[in-house]
Amino acid sequence: ACAFALATPVALLASVGSNAKRGVLIKGGKYIEALARADVLLIDKTGTLTFGRPEISDIVTLNGITEGELLIMAASAEQYSDHPIGKAVVEAARKRHLALQKPEDFEEIMANGVRAEFKDYTVTVGNERLLENGKKDIQPTVQKIKEEGKTAIIIQKDGLPVGILSAQDTERSEVGVALNNLRQQNSFDAIELLTGDNIETARHLANKLNINFRAELLPEDKIEIVKQYQSKNQTVVM
Repeated sequence: ACAFALATPVALLASVGSNAKRGVLIKGGKYIEALARADVLLIDKTGTLTFGRPEISDIVTLNGITEGELLIMAASAEQYSDHPIGKAVVEAARKRHLALQKPEDFEEIMANGVRAEFKDYTVTVGNERLLENGKKDIQPTVQKIKEEGKTAIIIQKDGLPVGILSAQDTERSEVGVALNNLRQQNSFDAIELLTGDNIETARHLANKLNINFRAELLPEDKIEIVKQYQSKNQTVVM
């Protein structure tokens, strides 16, 4: 009995230390024990299934604007954003050695994009939820980008679409093997991808991994989904 009483906490402590060396932070032994009871696995996309370092792959200009003008406008609006997409836009402009402008006002719109005020105009950079006009005109281009598993970033100047950027993140090559290992080691009732990205991009990745998905979610939507599972007395890994 004494051996078991000593061996269990020592084994848990060793596991916490071993995982820390691999970059996995475990707050305590009780969380390792809870994993044995887990029956729902919810997975975020950006930075989990992908590296979280998207790059701008395509540039579509509209209404007579040039690629350089579009990138300056978009990157100038995004330069204060911490979102991976925003950083990708700024990096694309820097690669072309474009000089950015300083906005007079900046607003980050949760899960949708950014809005920046400049001296003579307003720029909005983000998803379709921020579109004020011209949705029908740009829909075919946006749809094509989504079907390729990429993210469409729409730039508006004073409410008029002036361009679309296509962003692509790199998928982690080890994800498929990791999910298969999880399925073998744990009998999950549900494995789901939860993402704020669009439905087509989410479907593109979820189909590859053979998992269910929910897309176009706000952060609070993801929290609500966790609570729904927990209300059914299920143990959730997120």
